[in-house]
Amino acid sequence: MIKKIVSNDIIDMNVYLIIDENKCFIVDPGGNYSEIEKTIKELNLEVLGILLTHAHVDHTYLIGKFNCPIYIHEKEVEILKYSNLSLYDSFGFDMPFNYLKLDIKKIKDNDIIKLNDKEIKVIHTPGHTKGSVCYLIDNKLFSGDTLFKESCGRCDLPSGSEVDMAKSLIKLIDNLDEFIKVYPGHDETTTIKHEKEFNAPYKYYKKVA
Repeated sequence: MIKKIVSNDIIDMNVYLIIDENKCFIVDPGGNYSEIEKTIKELNLEVLGILLTHAHVDHTYLIGKFNCPIYIHEKEVEILKYSNLSLYDSFGFDMPFNYLKLDIKKIKDNDIIKLNDKEIKVIHTPGHTKGSVCYLIDNKLFSGDTLFKESCGRCDLPSGSEVDMAKSLIKLIDNLDEFIKVYPGHDETTTIKHEKEFNAPYKYYKKVA
């Protein structure tokens, strides 16, 4: 079960709860703490951890609110540590957590994170940042700021790379099953099939690759 919670605390973004029985992971808790907490209490959920697709402020603002491990790509840890790289400075926010007190779990490409009997696969997708990842469970992909409906994330922020983004989009759209539903960090859900047909950056990168 997937619960989507929209946050506009900083900018509009999507927080997700991946739920199996009475356990869950929170994907990118960037805001709307009251709604997240309400859902956890109403469903009597045990939070096993936080899954970060990347370390920008709008995806990490609430990570200190939950007493649980925080999963982040090993190349993204440096970005989480520093307010200039994670864009807290750019948005005029102080970092509301002490990095040294966080329970950080470094992950890498193809790692598996368990949710009861289910497996969440880590897919390293650099481009928006060097340590951006997507998470795949069953036929659902949590794509952060890598893949949006008919678009992709920016590449002009710290550690971003258009070359890497091109490779990541092609990696996802060419290799994942078309029926997979995509849950992006912003805007609407989509599918791999739809993106293969209508994602303009992907079609451009395929043409020039």
